[in-house]
Amino acid sequence: MAHPILNELYENRSDRFSIIGVDHNLSDTLNMQLYLDRYQVRYPIFLGEGAKELSNLFDVRAWPTFVLIDERGTVLEYQAGLSNSFFRRIRKRVDSGN
Repeated sequence: MAHPILNELYENRSDRFSIIGVDHNLSDTLNMQLYLDRYQVRYPIFLGEGAKELSNLFDVRAWPTFVLIDERGTVLEYQAGLSNSFFRRIRKRVDSGN
């Protein structure tokens, strides 16, 4: 599960980057809140049409998909599905400032 790793990055390294979640499939906000509470998600989640636009913009076709974007909007990393190597690369980038 990615949430503990993302929570840790969000809480301890948010001075270097931002994390957001995007969910355009779930329109039931009550169920989404239950999910967020159950998995203790601490970073912001975007829902609805705006989330759908973001998903389209970054060609999200699988769940979960992770996209690392720099301050200029350049995609630095793209990962569809869970991958420990992806999170290692992200931590290395964040810690090195690249």
